[in-house]
Amino acid sequence: MSNPRLIAQQFPENPERLALIAEFESIQRLAVAARAENDFHTVLERCDRAVPLARTALARVLIESLGSLVSTYLGDYQGALERSIRAADHFDGSVPIHTQARAAAALHRSLGNALMGLGDPQRALAEYQAGANACDVAADAWEHSAALYNLGEATAGLGDPERALHYFQQALEAKGRIGDDWGLSYTHAALANLHATVDEPELALEEARRALTLAPTSDLKLQSTVHRTMGEALLALGHETEARDHLQVAVEAASQVGAAPELEAARSALLRVGPGQRASGSSS
Repeated sequence: MSNPRLIAQQFPENPERLALIAEFESIQRLAVAARAENDFHTVLERCDRAVPLARTALARVLIESLGSLVSTYLGDYQGALERSIRAADHFDGSVPIHTQARAAAALHRSLGNALMGLGDPQRALAEYQAGANACDVAADAWEHSAALYNLGEATAGLGDPERALHYFQQALEAKGRIGDDWGLSYTHAALANLHATVDEPELALEEARRALTLAPTSDLKLQSTVHRTMGEALLALGHETEARDHLQVAVEAASQVGAAPELEAARSALLRVGPGQRASGSSS
């Protein structure tokens, strides 16, 4: 996995540069850079201005898909879906699909994430599966590992923990092979949530600790996720003081970056700690 700080330094500081770089980069690198930027609204504006400047269909699809992903970070799932649909319109029908597989994988992932946010894991599952199929064509190891993780999330959302566990374990293996600590952290956090849903709090805490250890400190969205996961695991085992500390960190991190879904989840968890505890962060 590339260093988020290095990517942040390279992140296009203007739409013209973003349009140019999108012709040569993957959605993975663009998305990592967007998260490291820690200002999702600015990234979204930059994407909107970059699309008409892009010289290739591939770049336009990647930029619109990035805009969709950033919209999900902000909690605007309907807007994310609209951006993904626009991204699909940029595909060049005269070009063989294997030359556009990277963009197809990005598009299906952004569509799946928007649908998950809108509460439709069944349709999201179909999009993630299509993305996994595109990855087979593209031979993109990172996109393939992301597709496995997303398939786990969708099947967990459909109430199938055994199948979700299978996908998450595959994602861990795939992400381990490519050294994707960021993805490993998210996957361990997802496993912690999965164990919590089937009343296995000790295993949930173990996975949460792994997620926290692997999470890069520069990614505030992920920091919010792992600290919330840790806090909820501790709370389930009755460790309220430790849980409160982690949940406060989760609220502050999400508030700083404007990650609305993480902020809402962290605040909701903090309310369960006990009376008189407040989330101090505010939505962006």
